Amino acid sequence: MADQRITDWIKQRAGAYAERESVYQFLAAAYEGGKKFRDGNLFRHSPRETQADFDRRKKQAVYPNFVRSVLKTYRDHVFKRGEAISRDIDDDAFLVFHEDVDRAGHDISGFWSRVGVREMLYGWMGVLVDMPQAPDLGREMTRSDVLGLGMSPYYVQVTPSNIVDWSLDSFGRLNWVHLLTTDVRDDDPFAERAEVPVHQLWTRDYWARYDKEGATVAEGEHGLGEVPLVIVRFEESEIHEFIGTSFMEDFAELGRAIMNSESVRGDFLAGNAMQILTVQLSLMSGDAGGDTAERVIRNLIEYDPGESGVSTHPPQFIGPDVSGAQWMFKHVEALREQMYFMAMLQDSEAQVGQTAAESGIAKVIDFEQTSAALSSFADGLEQAETEAARLWFAWQDREWDEEWSIDYPDTFNVRSLENELALALQVREVYGDASPTFVAEYLRTLATRINEDLPEDLRGVIEDELVSRLASLSDGAVLPGRLANAAFPSDEEVVVT
Repeated sequence: MADQRITDWIKQRAGAYAERESVYQFLAAAYEGGKKFRDGNLFRHSPRETQADFDRRKKQAVYPNFVRSVLKTYRDHVFKRGEAISRDIDDDAFLVFHEDVDRAGHDISGFWSRVGVREMLYGWMGVLVDMPQAPDLGREMTRSDVLGLGMSPYYVQVTPSNIVDWSLDSFGRLNWVHLLTTDVRDDDPFAERAEVPVHQLWTRDYWARYDKEGATVAEGEHGLGEVPLVIVRFEESEIHEFIGTSFMEDFAELGRAIMNSESVRGDFLAGNAMQILTVQLSLMSGDAGGDTAERVIRNLIEYDPGESGVSTHPPQFIGPDVSGAQWMFKHVEALREQMYFMAMLQDSEAQVGQTAAESGIAKVIDFEQTSAALSSFADGLEQAETEAARLWFAWQDREWDEEWSIDYPDTFNVRSLENELALALQVREVYGDASPTFVAEYLRTLATRINEDLPEDLRGVIEDELVSRLASLSDGAVLPGRLANAAFPSDEEVVVT
């Protein structure tokens, strides 16, 4: 029979979880998009709209999924377009572990990139460092037993929807955590699939699993002296201790507003297109335009010309006021602009046309804001991955070498190449005489970015040619002043113009 204390405990929920659970569900739906999101988030816009009209509009609606696009942009900058992530850990077993860190075939970068996306979406994420349950050998298991059985700690992604309750000490460290997961049992293709809730309790020295009735399914000690759950946050919440603030909550709300606004606008235009077009044609005037307008109107609308067969007047009707439709267009554009600013992607490639007229100083400020956001995102992942790696060794009673390090990129190229080249001209003009070394380094970095997808040996050839060309130009046509950089000619070989 289940212990009543355990039964009561599995029913408890942290206040932050109870408040935010519905938000997490909305954010997950906004990321996935598709018909399910449209059906649940498209609204009736008027009491006079019939259910049939609403169903038709819902079927035709399109959700512009900016949430997924922005999160993937941030992820790709860190894991694809940024500098290489350095994992300087000299341990053969850990390098093998990198190839499949979650027992599901995801390598180390693939796993943490998924964690990063969900961290930004929900505001925080957990990574449980677990060890497979050992078989009963009838004796204490030795290190050779562990190696012989191929047992190794592994990582498990834990979303905020799974972290239902917790306790912290005075330093903000976990005393214990309650995880609610689902065990899907469908190994028999001819049996009914069963989804069984599993409650996990992790403390600083033991773990246990309970069913929904509170009965103990499994338990054991781990002796780590800490809860093996690593938390990574996009931003710490100022209201709820322990959880994080979502990067996408208000962003997803804007995306939903755009979907609804565009849907209503499309419905308005579909219902009034004939009147709008006819009004515009009837406004045509002049010798050349009048007859044309009359002929076109006759093709659009049939009306009785009378007994004489000649129309005495054009058709009469009341045309709609199109100012409302114009306002709706502006409303959607304003929502999109807010989304770009919230995502700190003001100078992204999607905004090239809008930012083309901005000054070089404005572009640098935009770049710094986006780069700072990416750097903060990368720093959080770096700390979490380092902590998870330390726990991986702790599970095996192995010491973490303080000389080992995991280093994520600190700077990112987020400007479009068109804007980058335009800014390079301004940099050369402003700094060419004041700091030729700065200009030389800037151009070298730009050349590296342009050729970042080329093979390494070919990039080296291009860079050597660039360096040689810059060094040989004595007329200052490309670069005024002198070149002094480690990647360029040495101090003895500098060229002075």
